[in-house]
Amino acid sequence: MDNIIEFINLGKVYNQNKPNEVHALKNVSLKIKFGEMCAICGTSGAGKTTLLNIIGCLDSPTDGKYILQGEDVAKFGDRKLAALRNKCFGYVLQDYGLIENRTIYENVKVPLVFSNVKSKDFRAKIWHSLKTVGLENLEKRSVSELSGGQAQRVAIARALVNSPDTLLADEPTGALDTAIGSSIMDYFQKINEMGTTVIIVTHNEKIAARCQRIIHIENGEIVD
Repeated sequence: MDNIIEFINLGKVYNQNKPNEVHALKNVSLKIKFGEMCAICGTSGAGKTTLLNIIGCLDSPTDGKYILQGEDVAKFGDRKLAALRNKCFGYVLQDYGLIENRTIYENVKVPLVFSNVKSKDFRAKIWHSLKTVGLENLEKRSVSELSGGQAQRVAIARALVNSPDTLLADEPTGALDTAIGSSIMDYFQKINEMGTTVIIVTHNEKIAARCQRIIHIENGEIVD
């Protein structure tokens, strides 16, 4: 099985059959292979984040099919979907999504608390994840003391700690200057080279150009 993700004529409608009905995605057919590094690009409101949220099982399509690792996601119950979100996907947000009054170590630990990983194995997994982003010596530092680039690296470490198959990032460099954003992309490329599928939503053409593949979406439809 080459494809980790496949959409077949997938659509998403918000406020269906109401005056403010919005067709966020329309007839999207898409395949993403294991180990790819993809950028999803488009203007504001094009449907990029909706697409990413459905990939990560944070949202569900209105119609069409989503096949994840050969299985129809529509057949999954709530418990299996929750397990998928925790184990199969890692999430990186533009605003980092960290707990401000906690240490780096405590932030990276969060996904493990909701996983099947034994507590005695937490430290090794957290250390390995922090080492991947060059923060293994700062685990006791409060995230409130971090620069934007460091905070995003903590967010990446947290996304990696459960060894997900796929890393999903929504505008991960949007709050950073060009130089720091470029360094963050270095980490995403490193993670991809380690075998993780990486999917990045971005409006930045330079960031997109560093991915192996660019998927353009406009008005809810893939155009290129």
